[in-house]
Amino acid sequence: FLRRAPNNATAFVARGEAHFSSDDYDAALKDYTEAVRLAPDLTEARLGVAKVHLFRREYREVVPASNEVIRCDPN
Repeated sequence: FLRRAPNNATAFVARGEAHFSSDDYDAALKDYTEAVRLAPDLTEARLGVAKVHLFRREYREVVPASNEVIRCDPN
């Protein structure tokens, strides 16, 4: 799907989820980050970035990433 729609942020999030489920956190972070670049206010993309940092135990990165999730969706 990404070959036909390379600017589809939701597709990058979906692929990021697949990578995350396979414990491929590097690839997941790359896809979530690309989704954020394409759609900065896409909460799911920001949440994916925070989730990867949490699972990698990169706690200094978790807080700013989580703050971005809250900024995108304060509810």
